[in-house]
Amino acid sequence: MLFRSGRKPTFGGTFSFAIRDVFPVVFLFLVIGAAVGLGWLFMLVPGILLQLIWYVTVPAYVSERQGLGGAFSSSVRLTENNRWLLLAFLLVMGAVNTGLGLALGLAFGALGFLTTAAGQAGVVGMAIATLVVLVVEFVAMTLLFAVNVAAPVAAYMELKALKEPVGDQVARTFA
Repeated sequence: MLFRSGRKPTFGGTFSFAIRDVFPVVFLFLVIGAAVGLGWLFMLVPGILLQLIWYVTVPAYVSERQGLGGAFSSSVRLTENNRWLLLAFLLVMGAVNTGLGLALGLAFGALGFLTTAAGQAGVVGMAIATLVVLVVEFVAMTLLFAVNVAAPVAAYMELKALKEPVGDQVARTFA
């Protein structure tokens, strides 16, 4: 935000900007997780419905600055009449996660086999193979995490565009 206003950002300013929403966002995750978990526990349909109507609560909170209640209301409003589309999006995301998880599992299994084979070649070979496995796993998990964090933001921006023109505030918040 400072960069766009022409001022040079400082570490303290950037940190305070980022840390400002940590506790409310953690609270949102806890409330949503508990409610969706209970919905899944009692019946499948309530869990899916709660997950759909509250999927964009955190991006709404960060972007709209309407408080916790306003974020829940905004998520309900944005997902209204678009829940089937959102369900399709989440199913595709689930398929991508599952596919990537299987591919990574196979790759890590193969790398583990190579690590074992390298161990027979000596300590240095095993250390190098282990380091390669750790680096590949770190990169893959980081990319997968980034996709899963970006998905609700992308859904929020698309749903917001369907309901109302996306203003500069939304674009600035998530740019």
